[in-house]
Amino acid sequence: MSEKRLSGSRPSVAAATLPHRRGSLSINTATLATSTATSQSPISGSVDATISPRRTRGDHFQTWIPRTLSSSRTTPTLPHDKRSYNAHYRLPRLLRHRWIQFVILVYATFSVLLTFTHLCQWSFSEKPITEPPVHIEEWEPKRTYRGDDAYSVVDDMTMAMRFSKMFSKSLPGTIEYTKPYWQRAHVTPTPHDISLTTWVTDKNYDQLIRIAQMWNGPMSITLHIESKAPTTSPETLDMLDQIRLDLQKESSIVQYADIHLLVTPPSYSGALALSRNSDRNFARLFARTEFICYLPIDLVPATELRDTLERNFDSFAARLRAGDVFVVPTFAYITAEQVASPEADWAEQAAEDDGEPENVEKEQFMTLVHEETFIPRTKSRLLHLVETGAMGVEDRHWPIGSGPTDFNKWKNAEKLFAVEDYEFHYEPVVIESRNVQPWCSERFAENGAACLYATYLTGANFWILPHDFVVRIKEQQQTWLSSTETVIQNRLYAKFVWELCVHHARMLDAEGLWNTDKSRHAKSSCSRVINSWGKGLVGE
Repeated sequence: MSEKRLSGSRPSVAAATLPHRRGSLSINTATLATSTATSQSPISGSVDATISPRRTRGDHFQTWIPRTLSSSRTTPTLPHDKRSYNAHYRLPRLLRHRWIQFVILVYATFSVLLTFTHLCQWSFSEKPITEPPVHIEEWEPKRTYRGDDAYSVVDDMTMAMRFSKMFSKSLPGTIEYTKPYWQRAHVTPTPHDISLTTWVTDKNYDQLIRIAQMWNGPMSITLHIESKAPTTSPETLDMLDQIRLDLQKESSIVQYADIHLLVTPPSYSGALALSRNSDRNFARLFARTEFICYLPIDLVPATELRDTLERNFDSFAARLRAGDVFVVPTFAYITAEQVASPEADWAEQAAEDDGEPENVEKEQFMTLVHEETFIPRTKSRLLHLVETGAMGVEDRHWPIGSGPTDFNKWKNAEKLFAVEDYEFHYEPVVIESRNVQPWCSERFAENGAACLYATYLTGANFWILPHDFVVRIKEQQQTWLSSTETVIQNRLYAKFVWELCVHHARMLDAEGLWNTDKSRHAKSSCSRVINSWGKGLVGE
């Protein structure tokens, strides 16, 4: 009876449930495979269930991770295959603890929820996440190197090393003896005022006195002295002491003028050891106001430019900070005989012509400077002198009465108007921002037009002031250079114009401004140069 049960399709339940008999049970593999393939009845399923060991609830919990990982694999059908399968995916001993499995489950759940929360916030948020703006007024410069040291590496540099980098066109020996703020003004200027900048030498520093009297405001002056001996020699010290004493006699210089000393070797060959454009940059570098006005030493401010800026500060400051400049027309006496005429009192004659009260003091309209030279202080006084042929508008490189300043338009103007016929030799007196304008090119010994042409190519507008002007107090000296130096400088400037055109055109193109209004000046004045030198490099 037992042999029939063993050869049939229903094995003995008792034999299957005994562990010692289950381990010693030998069944023909081929017969069992055939029996398994042909018998799919519920009875065979009960046999498998009977042969498999009974698992407790704890065993089921310990094997939930392997079953999840192996869900994609085919479930084994034979009992001995099932045991080896579970043994192969058996968890490490550490992960069999329930509390560790619980921690893993909590961490996975928290990670999923946190990721889902961030995705929803990013998807449905209307306000973009931006960094808080940094205001320039609140920014404080800090060293990014050796922050724990009380001194900077720059402190170890000599003055000659620093200025040789700032003024790279000069030899280091020519700027070795420099002293910024050799004489500091007693009155600290307000940041938004205008500083008058200029340069003087030991031969013409006395002319600074009359400019200071007429300006009566902040000044930044370069005192350029040529000396055979260094600044510590007795000769140089005596000369500097005498200059200091002479300048301190004028109270306006003591109150408002910052004087910066620059001592260079003498010019044995007649050439300039340091260019006048460098002197201009030196004075601008140490100016203590936001706006500056460079005025040659032989010009005098006839009107109150500082008051004009103060009255129109909101509109003027915005234009200056945007890069525009304000042109101050220059006027000069046409002949030396008309500079001062004892026989004719121009102030009284002008008052009679204009119907102004005779009891008004003459100094309100005309000021005596430079011995017998009268300076008109109002536009009406000036126009009267122009109508009589005594004075005329002066643009350097143009005849008296002509030039880009356009006197015919200026005499009737009541508002600002722009220069329309700009030319790269144009070098008027301008009010500009100290911070945004290009620096003067120091390759030229003396060329103010090079300073302004770079400004023009950046897209700046030249606005002419309708009621302000300056006056030349003596016949214009064309240049400080020799004839040979003048020829060389003119040739260099012609090439410099081409170079500057390509340079600024490429800068505008690199900043994405070539197809904007900023590039209109570069396109109009440099079209031929750009088409030849900059073809394929600038714009379309």
